[in-house]
Amino acid sequence: MNTNKKITGAFIITKPSAFTIVELLVVIVIIAILAIITIVAYNGITTRAANASIQSDLVNASNVLRMYQVDNTKYPDSVTDCPNPSSSSNICLKLSSNNTASYNVNNSSTPQSYNLTITNSTTNNLAVLTNDSKPLTPANTIAPLSPVADWLAIPSSNHYSGYTDHYGNFYDPISKSYATVTRSTPKTIYDPTTQHIYDVPPNTLGIRPRSDGKSGYEAEIEEGRTNYLTNSSFETDSNSDGLADSLSTFKTVNGTPNMTRLMGVHGNYSQNTQYTGVAGDSNNETRVLVHQSSTGFSAGENVTGSVYIKGSVNNCVLDIYLSARDSSYNQLGVSSLTITPSSTSWNRYTVSYSNLPTGTAMIYFNTIHVTSLDAGDSYNLSFDAAQLEKGAFATSYIPTTSAAVTRNADMVTVPTTGWSASTGTFMVVAGDSVHRSSGVGYSLGWNGSNSYINAYDINMSAYFDVYTQGGSDRNNGKALPVGYHTRGSRWNTGTPVRSFVDGSPGTGNLNSIDPSGMSSSAYLGASSFGVNSFGGPIQRLTIYKTALSDTDITTVTSAIKDGPQ
Repeated sequence: MNTNKKITGAFIITKPSAFTIVELLVVIVIIAILAIITIVAYNGITTRAANASIQSDLVNASNVLRMYQVDNTKYPDSVTDCPNPSSSSNICLKLSSNNTASYNVNNSSTPQSYNLTITNSTTNNLAVLTNDSKPLTPANTIAPLSPVADWLAIPSSNHYSGYTDHYGNFYDPISKSYATVTRSTPKTIYDPTTQHIYDVPPNTLGIRPRSDGKSGYEAEIEEGRTNYLTNSSFETDSNSDGLADSLSTFKTVNGTPNMTRLMGVHGNYSQNTQYTGVAGDSNNETRVLVHQSSTGFSAGENVTGSVYIKGSVNNCVLDIYLSARDSSYNQLGVSSLTITPSSTSWNRYTVSYSNLPTGTAMIYFNTIHVTSLDAGDSYNLSFDAAQLEKGAFATSYIPTTSAAVTRNADMVTVPTTGWSASTGTFMVVAGDSVHRSSGVGYSLGWNGSNSYINAYDINMSAYFDVYTQGGSDRNNGKALPVGYHTRGSRWNTGTPVRSFVDGSPGTGNLNSIDPSGMSSSAYLGASSFGVNSFGGPIQRLTIYKTALSDTDITTVTSAIKDGPQ
């Protein structure tokens, strides 16, 4: 603040003046900062209070529902007709202020089941309770800008707060409903945090923590495949020689490799092999062979072998390889992969053979092939969960015993209530896609009355080569990024489809078929109307019934990219 000074006799008289503009701006900025801090603190308190009320209501609901089931041998038909239940088979849950409940029950199933969602109207926070879960910590899940659906991958118990199983489904907190999964056979999913492969029941999806370390869970939606290798988890050693049934060995070394079985990544055992070179060993080799001698393979097909390996190699070379053979066991060609395993963690390694040569009748899969072995060189290797399947990439592990096993495709459908066929936006949070050679990945499709939008028109692939269709690419000729990303597409009748990666629009546009109708359900990840596109791992799918602006898509991306908070 400035002052004016005037000298009168021996005295100096000082007269204060008004604040300058700069000083006023500083004061305003300070007040604004304090206001923001106050608002943020208040919002945090409000959110914590809402979460506490939901948690309390869940605890009470869990106890009430459990006691009702004990007394009546079933769960109540309704819990939402408070304060006066209209039937003796209904009950009334006492909920905190601003909390509402949504309840579904199935008393005809074995075991009987229910799911209860409690939502706070002030914060929009919610939590889900099922018959096989403990009361759950709520999560702030719903994306901004009022989506019509917001499908999140969740485990079947202990949603959002850790879990005890590795299977589940996609859940929409807006409609408070689950997706429909159709797969009549079991499958598996590998969890890198526990380094174990878990079995997944039919009609559910494999669920694990999001693999990039951010919050939330992810699910893989896969095509049907067959594992042609028998006894693929090495669980049986009939003659107790340390070498699992279905395995054979080959060596040119002077000593004898040690064969034992240790704890595995799937089931109880893995196959372990150890060797240290002795005098006379010079550039020698050893092999452990999983061999396939059926007539299930032919010229022109693609085949992929995969195996989980852990261990070490010292001064020698480790690879896995596929060998195409004719009916007389003559080798026609080889595809191999040289690897350096980890001594502390399991990793999956895959090798593919494209366009099998003429005359192919069988495939040999060498899961362990060590070369350049000299005296003093050594290796200590464990391997497990081997798979040999047709296709250009590996899918989740399919356990086998004495015969090949086929797993059906994951068919996932979600209702299209509130969606618009003429305009909309599709956002997906997902990791790298496994897909067919066409490059199609995470996709959403439905049948219209006269035409349809399918995976080729509305999707975003993690394919790291340029994917084009109709002379127009999706990302302006640039390779799409590898890793976990938030991808999206929007459609609007009469305009090209526009794609987005992490909120940034590509300048390439894809001409789409204008749909003329909306079916009652849509396919997530794979479709039954001729478009075979499979994505995964997928954490989230968010749908809007309008074509969001570039700015709005950036806003949504910022809100959902790191998972439920």
